[in-house]
This record gives sequence, structure tokens and C-alpha cells, in this order.
Amino acid sequence: MAPRTPAPWLALGTWQERKEHEPRERPRKEHEHSAGELGCRRQFKIRAVKVKEDLESFVPGVSVVINPEKPRRGCLEIREEGGEVFISLLNMPRPFTAMKKLDMDEVIKEIAK
Repeated sequence: MAPRTPAPWLALGTWQERKEHEPRERPRKEHEHSAGELGCRRQFKIRAVKVKEDLESFVPGVSVVINPEKPRRGCLEIREEGGEVFISLLNMPRPFTAMKKLDMDEVIKEIAK
């Protein structure tokens, strides 16, 4: 009968050597997000809902749709369906300063005219 071999981490001497053999952190799945990613999404959603509510209150009979298709990463675009683009901020790098600098009240007033 052959002698049992010890587990590989028992044969190693230092803490660093043992750490190398420990299982690594599992990769994130598509539906899992970090707190920072959720915070960024929240910033886009907050602005989108504000524009929707304010436009619907300023302009009677207007219909506002938020992201009828899959949203694009780092983009804020306000446009008339099938027509004029009022604001287009595309491919913004984090921390989305261009979007944060916008005075949404002014933007809404300009669109409502």
C-alpha cells in the first residue's frame, strides 16, 4: 500500500506560498455588479426620471420613453422620437463629469420651448 501524500498546502512552508495555492476569488457573473457600477447607473436613472417627470408636467400631452432599447454604457441622450436630438453625451468616461455639470432644469426648459 502506497503512503498517503499530504495535501499540497501542508507541504509548503511560508504563508505566501500557501496563499498561492488557495482558490482564487470567483469571477463575477453578468448579473452581479459592484457598488460603484450601481451608483453610476443610479445617476443616469435619476436624471432620466427627472427629465421625464418635468417634461410631462411642462408640455401637456407629451409622451416620454426611457430606454426603449437596451441602454448604452456611458451615454445620456435626449431626443425626439425619430427626430431632433436635444442633448447627446456619448461614450463619457467615468466619473461622468459632463453629465454632472449639466443643469438639468435649464436643459428641460430649452426642450420644452
